Amino acid sequence: MSSWLQAHPHCNGLFCNGLLMDEHNQIQPTTIWDATYGHASLSHELPPAHFFPWLCFNNNFIIGASMAIRRSAVPDIFNSWLPDEPWHDFIIALKLSLNGTLAATDAQLMYYRQHSSQTCGLQGHFQRSHTIAFARQCWQQQWQGLDMQEVVRYFAFGLSNMERYRLLLVKTTKEQTQFQQAYAIALAKLKLATQQWLAPMPWWSRKKKLLKHYLKGGEYLRTNFTDVLSM
Repeated sequence: MSSWLQAHPHCNGLFCNGLLMDEHNQIQPTTIWDATYGHASLSHELPPAHFFPWLCFNNNFIIGASMAIRRSAVPDIFNSWLPDEPWHDFIIALKLSLNGTLAATDAQLMYYRQHSSQTCGLQGHFQRSHTIAFARQCWQQQWQGLDMQEVVRYFAFGLSNMERYRLLLVKTTKEQTQFQQAYAIALAKLKLATQQWLAPMPWWSRKKKLLKHYLKGGEYLRTNFTDVLSM
């Protein structure tokens, strides 16, 4: 992993694929990404600029054991912390992704050994593989056959996380610009999903729901008065 970072000086962090081993050190037929994401092409789907919203929307899908960071990036990461936030590889990944300096490679650069004494291991990630599949459909707007209310909830949840981590992590003009661009893309997807969700409803039911969210501050659907009139 260190050799990969040396060969890519523009990246301060790396998230890589790896080989799974059992407790007898026998290599398993699937890789980490095969097991947790359903395929090993995550690096092609998530260029560096897309990591921040994906982390906010899907919580931590980056396994700490498969992440390496450049030593020179450590001071900037430490300076981003608030006292009430726990130390976690998720926050490190968020900070690096906000700067556009976290990269992924499907190269198998490490071994991950599963054994009975592990506190957590990959079990939680195995159980989330179907969630990642749903997230991929949402983000790529492959919504046919999905419950559109669930799609709306997905985007509303992700935007709330983005707003929270903005307060925690955004410190520079570059980070602010990166955040605004990612937020605008996610907000546009929420608006489109909301339109598709509400479209089959009777006119009055649709307007009543939009007006309710607008009067509450739009915190769920992120509605404004123009949305009430136009949707």
